[in-house]
Amino acid sequence: MEIKDQKDVHDYKDCKELERVISDENDINDLCKKHKWKWYEWPEIWFRRYIQRPWEDAISYIKRFIQRGIRGYGDSDLWNMNYFLTEIILNMLVELKRIKHGVPSILDEATGNYDYDEQKWNEILDKMIEGFAILRKCDLYDEMIEWGGYLPDESRKQIQDSMQKKYSTWRFTTREEEAKVKLAFELFSKYYQSLWD
Repeated sequence: MEIKDQKDVHDYKDCKELERVISDENDINDLCKKHKWKWYEWPEIWFRRYIQRPWEDAISYIKRFIQRGIRGYGDSDLWNMNYFLTEIILNMLVELKRIKHGVPSILDEATGNYDYDEQKWNEILDKMIEGFAILRKCDLYDEMIEWGGYLPDESRKQIQDSMQKKYSTWRFTTREEEAKVKLAFELFSKYYQSLWD
């Protein structure tokens, strides 16, 4: 639980004031259960949770929908841009492989000539798809996989041990998965101008 202000829970006059300083809704629920709110505060709590918040969420969704239609992304997509871009790139690569009508010319390293080899292009697309699919798993909270490519082995082990005490399925990406992601980015940048249909 992250509390921005160090007051005691009972120092807050109502749930509205408490919600401003607590970041996680589950923590709010727990604290509201522990605190004995007055009977006249419950209608306000009910109104905020079941009427005001859903309307605010709906307005936010509509705003994001309009922003995506006008400029291609919404303000909330910037909060976690890596997830947004990973999702788009992965879906577009899968769709490109499924409906492609042609293939770009690919350098045959053995002969030094360019050739239109559909099988080789499919293998390249598969490697890119596999790498971005691993990244997507890192962004899904239910998968409990964290990207660890930037950490040394001893730090990874220490963090993973402490996290697995709380969440048994939590893990870092393996070095093999990280190598596949690195290869996917290398191929993506190398064949960026060839990603057409």
